[in-house]
Amino acid sequence: MRATYEDLLRAARRKAMQACQIQHTNGDELVSGWQSVLAATRAHMALLRYDLELSDGLKPGEAVPAGTTGLGVVAQALGAGADLLATQDWDEASARGSQASLVAARAEVAGIAHIAGRTVLRDLGRTSGMEQHRALLDELQVLRRVVLAGRGCPGLGYLRDLVTSHPRYGTDAASQVAWMAVRWDRAHHEVEPRALLVRDLRSTAGQLRTAGGYARYLAGCILAAANAVGVHSQLQAQLDRLRRVLLAVDASAARASTSWQRRAPDIGGSSDTPGEFAFLDLKMALDVLLRPHGDLLSPRALIPHQSQAAGTIDALDELLGAAAEVAWYQRDAVHSMICNGQLSLPGQDTDGTSLRQGASKRRPPAADIPGQFAELTGLHTWIARQWSAAAALARDVSSSAHHRRHSVNKQSHVRPLTIRRCAVAPGIGSRDQGQEDVGLAR
Repeated sequence: MRATYEDLLRAARRKAMQACQIQHTNGDELVSGWQSVLAATRAHMALLRYDLELSDGLKPGEAVPAGTTGLGVVAQALGAGADLLATQDWDEASARGSQASLVAARAEVAGIAHIAGRTVLRDLGRTSGMEQHRALLDELQVLRRVVLAGRGCPGLGYLRDLVTSHPRYGTDAASQVAWMAVRWDRAHHEVEPRALLVRDLRSTAGQLRTAGGYARYLAGCILAAANAVGVHSQLQAQLDRLRRVLLAVDASAARASTSWQRRAPDIGGSSDTPGEFAFLDLKMALDVLLRPHGDLLSPRALIPHQSQAAGTIDALDELLGAAAEVAWYQRDAVHSMICNGQLSLPGQDTDGTSLRQGASKRRPPAADIPGQFAELTGLHTWIARQWSAAAALARDVSSSAHHRRHSVNKQSHVRPLTIRRCAVAPGIGSRDQGQEDVGLAR
């Protein structure tokens, strides 16, 4: 489960209240902490489309003071909320949200900073100079006006359910799977699709099919234990539909693998991309969850009670959400390889010679090349859409179904990416990755 924007603001207010309950005796530390709070508040307000007319007392180019105690913790909490807002698609937020939501969020952020400012005024008021005391009162008055402007607003609205880019980091096995799944998706996108080799594409195909095998098993375990742990019938029907979608995806992935494999000029070797190594960590986390002692756990052993079922469903949600993103990334990589001439034309062997009797060996113009692979690219697009459908079903049954994650438009799934490849560590990876049987072993 991921932290929402509302969760982050609630945590920031709690930290501000805790700081208010402490008597601060170090004046320099108090002033430094207040500067941090003001800087974090201004940055947060800017993301809420509001220019807060306050000076944080820092010189141009001066770093914001860091703090791990007192008001520094409040600044960090406000900064976490700002970081969440910075990752969002504001065109979508503006379309779905309202001005009232922004006003309510501004009021909450200003209220948190106001609590911190009252603490500074209380503990520094008598020892500070008259000018510093007056400046602090003026700052609190500005914050108070923002708070009063938010009175009567219905709430955070659309902003409330925006979620962080990673799940909450937990110590249980299901939380580890969720965390590693998101890391797997992010690792793939560290490399541009056009920088991949065919062996990387084979590896990605194998990762997706293996992830699908684990996902089907998790869904099956939840279904098998559903009646015992009190999972309602509607959720069971959705999980059963999810399993059927995953089976269809795997069948199509097998056809796609056969289609492009015979056109691959380098059928050997192992992948050395960050996504490959991240998937090994994800698979290890899945094995810890499903077979901690070597053998697969039975459904009742894996899901002994309802809270464990909820955690497993959340892990399944993150796994399928990451797999859908990787599937679109794979679609982009296939298209790039075709355009770059890394795959042989239909009807040719991997050395470029014609397989058809009497067929022309002359390569068509570059503009015509993508059309020669229409079936292949269409199949990968369909697979990616089915992965997205599976991810949507998992979202519907998870506890975060109402949350709004930042997502890229799938119709133009192109991202500004950096090119980075990893060196292969000795002994890591199989000799023919991507050609594994579908199941729980890779």
